[in-house]
Amino acid sequence: MNLLEEIAENSKKRVCERFDEKYETWVGQHLKAAMYRKCLDFPDKKNAIIAEVKIASPAMPPQDINPARLAQKYMNAGASAISVVTEPDYFHGSLEILHNIRNISNIPLLQKDFVVDTRQILEGRVMGADGILLIASLRGKHLKNSLKLVDELGMWAVVETRTESEIKEAVKAGARIIGINNRNFKTMKTDIKTSVKLSAFVPKNVKLVCESGIQGAGDIEYLNGKCKRAPDAFLVGTALVQAENAQELLRSLCPATTG
Repeated sequence: MNLLEEIAENSKKRVCERFDEKYETWVGQHLKAAMYRKCLDFPDKKNAIIAEVKIASPAMPPQDINPARLAQKYMNAGASAISVVTEPDYFHGSLEILHNIRNISNIPLLQKDFVVDTRQILEGRVMGADGILLIASLRGKHLKNSLKLVDELGMWAVVETRTESEIKEAVKAGARIIGINNRNFKTMKTDIKTSVKLSAFVPKNVKLVCESGIQGAGDIEYLNGKCKRAPDAFLVGTALVQAENAQELLRSLCPATTG
């Protein structure tokens, strides 16, 4: 069992424990109210920067950060969207963090978690997500129905892939935004050449997001120059979270996407 599979198993247990009858009723009641809030669209800006808020990860020790304050810095520095990691056990995230950032954010929010149950999508909508990450290998045969639910909720989904076959399955299921994750969950190492290799399999009518391993403007310039088709967005997390000055780093990334 690799780390992704381990996290997914934990997510299944957590969902089963959390979604009792009382909680399902609560989600259902609040979903009606949430549907009055129109979701913000995935950024149309070419080469958008999706700046990520996460407290920890299997590859990064816990950081002493204020998530809402960091999100505000991202907005001030020109982020096109914010990714909020809500997985609690390995990333120290929470739905409360997502909700708190929703209350201050005027740009799109992507909820990043390990979705193993469609009820998590409903929950994300209630807590303020505009979009949600769906990992292709975890949704498998359920991906098409998950994407249909996302559409019905007025949201959008980034379908995360790591292989050519996953990209083809995501396209077949109706994905309109595909993320290529440059991290190998067996070794936990990142290699942005993964995006270069796999970008050729993403159709031009599907948006492409490059995820993981982006450290600076040089990486963005490299990906723009080497990918078989130009990326539409870059998701940057660890580099920003660990930066001494996240705003300064983010501002340096934004010009690299417009040059």
